[in-house]
Amino acid sequence: MPYFKNYKGDKIAYKILKGKSPGLIFVHGFTSDMETDKAFEIEKYAKKNKLNFIKFDLRGHGKSSGEINDFYISDWKRDLLDIIDNFSNGPQIIIGHSLGGYLMFLAAQSRNKKIAGLVGLATTAELYKLHISSYTEKQLQKLKKNGFVKIKNKDGREFIFTKKGVQDIKNNEFINKNYKFNKPLTLIHGTNDEVIPYESILNILKKIKGEDHSIFLIKNSDHSLSEERDKRIYIQSIDNIVKKTK
Repeated sequence: MPYFKNYKGDKIAYKILKGKSPGLIFVHGFTSDMETDKAFEIEKYAKKNKLNFIKFDLRGHGKSSGEINDFYISDWKRDLLDIIDNFSNGPQIIIGHSLGGYLMFLAAQSRNKKIAGLVGLATTAELYKLHISSYTEKQLQKLKKNGFVKIKNKDGREFIFTKKGVQDIKNNEFINKNYKFNKPLTLIHGTNDEVIPYESILNILKKIKGEDHSIFLIKNSDHSLSEERDKRIYIQSIDNIVKKTK
């Protein structure tokens, strides 16, 4: 497994399938890694169509450096920008799942000229609002008093969220800052998403300025978007943007 060392000396694990433009970059979600079924399906599509494909592990995930509690949104944004700057050539289509979709929007803002299109899978553009709403009143008080709070997810895994980390989420908000993306954007969401309510994508379309923006709402699909019909929809969506970019 190849690694890229960033300016801090942290290692970022990545894999590149060499091919032609437009290139595809997959960004995984929180607590996930680059070996998801979505990455596999997109890589299979890229290989079939001889397209360049990049996937990688955000720091604190998979085989990259560090523990997940040590990093913030700004760090993961930097990881994606490092991948774009050091390994991509020509126009790129970014596909982001969940947190990866949020990072996708941030990267498109910073590297607009290199991005040909975006495909967001079960993602949001309102991460701060979503994050804060997930706290109980007791947890919010602990965060304010102690500067951090420990929260377990549904699988029993414990995460430490700090005031600094929450502020970093807020600092990276973009949805109310005249965000423009005048290129193809497709958002795909399941009505049974238990992590990010599907109504979130409606706000994205309302607030991001640009043309050629569309949504696919899939009845009864959940946050993972792992059903065969889900895969067919996001692969077709990627293919549509590829054809527009050629």
